[in-house]
Amino acid sequence: MQRKIYLLVTAVIFSIIAILHFLRALFYWPSEIGTLVIPIWVSLLTVIIAVYLVVVALSLSKKK
Repeated sequence: MQRKIYLLVTAVIFSIIAILHFLRALFYWPSEIGTLVIPIWVSLLTVIIAVYLVVVALSLSKKK
């Protein structure tokens, strides 16, 4: 049971990450780390990776 809860929590966290990065790309929100400007394509790549991790976590949580 603990494995299932862990995977569901992981899916929720990565879902939030994916949503926030998608919103950043949609509204062109700026992102900077110090003087380094993070391009929008980095957020789009992050959305793809995060959605993949959500799908994997949900599929693993349904296995016995």
